[in-house]
Amino acid sequence: MLDDGAISVGDILGVSRYIQTIGAPGAHHIRVTVDDPGIASRIDVVIDSGRDGRALTSVNGYPLPRFVVADNSSLGRSDELGLILSTHDLPLNRLAASLKVIKLASESDESDRVEILREFRMKMVREWLRWISADASADTLPAIDSHISEHLNKVSLENLDRASVELAADTLARLGVHHP
Repeated sequence: MLDDGAISVGDILGVSRYIQTIGAPGAHHIRVTVDDPGIASRIDVVIDSGRDGRALTSVNGYPLPRFVVADNSSLGRSDELGLILSTHDLPLNRLAASLKVIKLASESDESDRVEILREFRMKMVREWLRWISADASADTLPAIDSHISEHLNKVSLENLDRASVELAADTLARLGVHHP
């Protein structure tokens, strides 16, 4: 229950504080999640969210956890990619899903924006790879990026799931990332 329709979030030491009016006074559903209870590096606060979560694009046999988003929200491909890459668990599943999203997006993006949007999305993947692998550096990533792009260009939509998993597994192996 919010008496004035505002929510306040602060740190335990009282050093910083964020106050935001989120709506009318009254009841609001607020969900707080952390990436690692007790030693969290990421905290998500979702206000007036859907109750069940939304499935993100994934590859058959390599599921991703459902993601809670605000009711009646729509996700563009770049936003969805950001959510897929928002954490470091399930690296094979996340990278394979990311490659699938990039390929699907390039099929539906406006033709005059395909290349710039694809480069933007690949940059998101590169940054995520740098986050999960000490071997992913400015020197190694251009070759990996080229390898990924070359293979994605050749993949048909009928073989997209299988090809995404194979390409993701190969990429992670090149970077020394172990996955179950």
